Amino acid sequence: DQDQSRHGLSAITKRYGVEFDEEHHHRGDYDALATGLVFHKMMKKMEGINIIKVSDMEKLVNKDDIHKFGRSYHINLLVRNKVGLKNLFKIISIANTKHFYRGARILRSELEELREGILVGSGCAESEVFVEARSKSIEELRDIVGFYDYVEVQPLEVYGHLLQTGDFLNKEELVNNVKKVIDVTRESDKIIVATGDVHHITREDKIYREIIINQKLPGGGLHPLAKRDITEIPSQHFRTTNEMLEDFS
Repeated sequence: DQDQSRHGLSAITKRYGVEFDEEHHHRGDYDALATGLVFHKMMKKMEGINIIKVSDMEKLVNKDDIHKFGRSYHINLLVRNKVGLKNLFKIISIANTKHFYRGARILRSELEELREGILVGSGCAESEVFVEARSKSIEELRDIVGFYDYVEVQPLEVYGHLLQTGDFLNKEELVNNVKKVIDVTRESDKIIVATGDVHHITREDKIYREIIINQKLPGGGLHPLAKRDITEIPSQHFRTTNEMLEDFS
């Protein structure tokens, strides 16, 4: 009955029956020991199902189910012409049928095949570029940015929930992450775009978004903004040009 989608150290140690005291969590030596014990149990488990070499690990997951595993990211797709429109329809169909799992999903390999006539944007706070910028080096982030036609950043207020969840310790850390995304994108000769990640028209309309967020998602699960520690969701209203300029001052 354990939640198999959670991969934090607390969840993993519980799953593998490794003793773990939350009071000592985030102490480097304690976390390293717990991680080592989990890894040992993983190795034993793989040995028991005849997974001996790294290349054997491909057998662990059926290729038809591969979209259910690993981290998924948000993207935005803009159509450039009729070829792109047709490809977009194909992508939407595949994402909502063949690969639907707790929401619409598309494999990167399939997106590459159907990319003609489409501009691929990095998306919001749930995007690969923004998420990975927190931990990746400049060189690694440059490789990630290379996949996209343009990269997006939003007003700091739109990322406000990430301060509540502890993803960023303070506003300065958040600002530095946004600046890192901007700098690496420019260095990579890609287009950096300020967007509003708009979900409602006026700031007052946020109340309707709160209602939607608190509903269960199609296919099960909760919206990313429905976490317990998020007491105030960000306003993702349609900002005017002047509001956007002020937000990015």
